[in-house]
Amino acid sequence: MVCIYCGSPTSVTNSRRQKRHNAVWRRRHCATCGAVFTTIESVDFLTSVGVTCGSRVVPFSRDQLFIATYESCKHRKDAVHDAAALTDTICARVLQTLTNGTLDKGTIARLTYDVLARFDSVAATMYQAYHDVPA
Repeated sequence: MVCIYCGSPTSVTNSRRQKRHNAVWRRRHCATCGAVFTTIESVDFLTSVGVTCGSRVVPFSRDQLFIATYESCKHRKDAVHDAAALTDTICARVLQTLTNGTLDKGTIARLTYDVLARFDSVAATMYQAYHDVPA
């Protein structure tokens, strides 16, 4: 990676995996200007993960997952915060389950339902009412 200030190459001085956000935190140092800055690297789901819907493959949309989770959690006091955290958890599970860069739409629905069921049974029921969740 290049320096955000001068454009010269940088080196990594510290690196840590963030399990909760499924990302990597890195401290970088520029030898040219001496700047020190932090980057957070995460998976780009749109280009990395495909979802099979019948015979076609479409890009995985974290935004669609967030909206579905939010709609299921609308009854909660802090629905946006809860949906964001749940979406992060579901995305981490998607990456653990992923094989060959694609995942079946039903598998994502099942993972989402399972995460919601452990968090809030009402949210899981709401999700199941509007999505095909395989048994």
